[in-house]
Amino acid sequence: MKKVFFFILYLSFFSNVVLSQTTDEKVRTNFYKGYNYIYTDYDSATHYFLTALEIAQEAGDIETQMQILEYLIFTSGYHYQLERYFIYLNINRGLLNSANPDSLTTDLKIYRQNQLLNEGNYYYKIKEYEKSKLSFQKLYDDISNQKSDSLNRQSGETLLSTCNFLASIYKNTGKYELSDQYYKKAIMLIQNNPEIVKNEEVSIAATKLLIAQLYVEMGKFDQANNLFDEVISIYKNIYRDKKMFKNNLITAYDKTADNYLKQKKFQKALDYLQQSEKILIDKDPFYKKILMIYGDIYAELNQDKKALDFYKEALSKYIQYHDGKNHQDISLIHLKIAKYHLKRYETANGLESINEALKTITINSNNNNSLPNPGNVYSKRLYLELLEVRTRLLFSNYINNNDQKSLRQARETAEIIFETFDLLKKEFDNKVDKQYLVNHALPIFHAIIELGYSGYNNEKDNSYLDLAFTASEKSKDLILLDAIRQTRAIRYSQVPEKVINKESIYRQEILTLEKNLFEERSEKKISLINSQLNEVKLKYYDYLDSLRNHYPRYYDLKFNTSVINIEKVQKELLDEDSEMIYFVLTEDHIFRFTINKKAVDFDKTVLNKDFTQKVKELYSYLTSPSSEGLTSYETKLIEEISQLLLPEKINKDRLIIVRDGILNYIPFEVLKKNDYGILLNNHSVSYSNSATSLYTLKKTNLNKKDNKILAFAPSFKYEMDGFVPLIYNEEEIEKISQFFPTTLYTGNDADLPNFYSNVNNYQIIHFATHASANDIYPDYSYLAFSKNDSSENTLFIKDLYNMNLEVEMATLSACQTGIGKLEKGEGMISLSKGFYYAGVRSLVNSLWKINDRSTSKIMEYFYEELEDGKTKDLALRNAKLRYLDSTSDPALKHPYYWAAFVSSGNQKEITDKVPWYAYIFAATIFLIFLSYIAKKRFNQS
Repeated sequence: MKKVFFFILYLSFFSNVVLSQTTDEKVRTNFYKGYNYIYTDYDSATHYFLTALEIAQEAGDIETQMQILEYLIFTSGYHYQLERYFIYLNINRGLLNSANPDSLTTDLKIYRQNQLLNEGNYYYKIKEYEKSKLSFQKLYDDISNQKSDSLNRQSGETLLSTCNFLASIYKNTGKYELSDQYYKKAIMLIQNNPEIVKNEEVSIAATKLLIAQLYVEMGKFDQANNLFDEVISIYKNIYRDKKMFKNNLITAYDKTADNYLKQKKFQKALDYLQQSEKILIDKDPFYKKILMIYGDIYAELNQDKKALDFYKEALSKYIQYHDGKNHQDISLIHLKIAKYHLKRYETANGLESINEALKTITINSNNNNSLPNPGNVYSKRLYLELLEVRTRLLFSNYINNNDQKSLRQARETAEIIFETFDLLKKEFDNKVDKQYLVNHALPIFHAIIELGYSGYNNEKDNSYLDLAFTASEKSKDLILLDAIRQTRAIRYSQVPEKVINKESIYRQEILTLEKNLFEERSEKKISLINSQLNEVKLKYYDYLDSLRNHYPRYYDLKFNTSVINIEKVQKELLDEDSEMIYFVLTEDHIFRFTINKKAVDFDKTVLNKDFTQKVKELYSYLTSPSSEGLTSYETKLIEEISQLLLPEKINKDRLIIVRDGILNYIPFEVLKKNDYGILLNNHSVSYSNSATSLYTLKKTNLNKKDNKILAFAPSFKYEMDGFVPLIYNEEEIEKISQFFPTTLYTGNDADLPNFYSNVNNYQIIHFATHASANDIYPDYSYLAFSKNDSSENTLFIKDLYNMNLEVEMATLSACQTGIGKLEKGEGMISLSKGFYYAGVRSLVNSLWKINDRSTSKIMEYFYEELEDGKTKDLALRNAKLRYLDSTSDPALKHPYYWAAFVSSGNQKEITDKVPWYAYIFAATIFLIFLSYIAKKRFNQS
């Protein structure tokens, strides 16, 4: 990253310094000699700079010494001579502390700002990102707090570098959304203040190169390619005349090669590396990075020996570069070598390499063979990778050699993985970055589940069963659980209300701007909104940092990392009549826990490559009704999927299905169990995305409310709002009002303002309306309300993120309210998920576009069953059975008409009504008691 000169090479460098003419000339002469070698010869440059520095020291001139040290620091940074860089930093810090502001020709504040910049740069280069961030954040705040009209070229260029550094720090620590905000800030800073940079094109290119690297991390490879091409073209033109841009061009080549490597376009990656090698100088510090990329390419090409040779040479260069001291670069190469051995089943050599990696992941070497404390490592993300490979190597050694010690060590390593992941999770504040974390960690958790399965089945040790279940839970519902737990954190952490309100205000501002951005079409307005949004987001994330520091209990509660175990599932979530069927889908297998009150089964099935396609086929058939009913092929497909997913025996009437991945598309009631027909015939079914989120929903206490149901049935006109009228939606909510006290909003009254002002006064909310699932932008899936001139008529998922709904149940009697984009670990990002984020305890929603008339009938039966005291899952099952019994037309018995609705979350009864059999039981006991009293009196008489 380009260092910012806060002095543009002084033509009158020391003209204001009171020195003798002879001394001044000596300083000038040596300084300019050194300057000519900055980019080409480190030793010559530092020789002349140090000579000039010595002359200035003899003259006792502090300011001249600080100016020369600036160039010594920059030159050392350019050539990656980091040990000397640090020495010069410390000398300069001492001079700054002793300097008299009145004796300086330049404001001491400028020197201090540049010291912060250089300190941040140093810690960035050695990858101590937290220390680097502290320096840059302090510098950013210092310059940002200046008056806007005081942003001159000097401070503007420093602010630009600071934004780019902060963005890169957040990128390297996996906080991609924050990174993106600071990069955008840097671009806008240049575009709005072109006078602060020497060359606008070059400065924008530098930032675009960094953005391209961010896109690679985010998997946006095509966007990265376009930016790399643009930047390389600019740098190649400049490099012809200005060799000082060598590092910039090499970085662009190397990062482009790495991007093509990730796309498995190996020849292109090699071409760019060869371009990079052509402009290397003797002992170039970039050579070791090129060696590592060569190793990565040949490893992917299965040219393992060639890859290993490159890794070993790179390792030697990095050890020499870091003077044999521990560093995460060295740890990373040991990891790559360990992966080489893992691939070849050379477990002993692999473990030797991974142990070397673990020794170098902390500042001080760990020689006692224990695993490092996750809080002390250079990078928790890299540490997770090391631990994953160690687990795989140990597990491989157990499988191949039946080595029990390796199995135990693998389990111990997995426990440290959980600890590391939990610490890392607390560092992520926003939903986007949390999802990237889950994507990164998911293969690691899958490896632990495989380990747990083998340990449990081979050794009959229940600790491995618990290990596998914990890994499964850690991989699920991370974002939803944080949202649910935030309400608890606010309630019990004793954070002042004004502090929580300020966080809510920031979130509301961001929500409003993001919605405006989504709907805006004017390029000029989009640019303006983007600028405003970036500013608010940066302030919001800074505010969250301050909350973390000032209210640690709030943060601990908000980001509680505990997950439920099997014993607690049996005790808290299941009764004698219920069973949980819990799925985890890995790349190659379906893992299934079948848990009831007294027993647990843990199974593994090979996942055929066409499984996903078959589930999609099934979904297509279910959503496309035929007058002939299900065809023989469709029936056979259901039977095939049923055999794969369902356990041999289902012993309980009530089933809780914890789905994963593509299974979110399946309504399990249509699956068949042996000769008993579809599950609907004998079982009620409810759903959850994890056991921990279900437990959390069940334990959430809501305030008692007298009002039961708030129901909405909007009216639509296609020519006005693009929705066709729903003929039966008003009839639907009128029918459910027979069973509970209901406030009805129909026609034009069924609008968003009435929803917002009334929603928290009711126990249940019911929507009989249109909905739309947006697979590309899932946060903009929505429910439709009546359109009034004065208000919006769409409730987006994004709106729900910023709401706090104290509601027992939401019924989304609308199309596709349970369908959306599938996210790893999180399941379906749908409207139903949005309501859970907002605080609703249970949901009834739909998996596809549904028939208006059959919906009305099922909903009527459903609420009647609820009114009779049934649990939600049983009420929905009975409603579906009653619908099928009431329908004589075989075509209308097709699953399309009844199977779309699913119930999830807390299935507790809505009403306190006591069932009829309880009255009979009580009456019987009472009669027995009376009989006993009468008999006793008779005997006494």
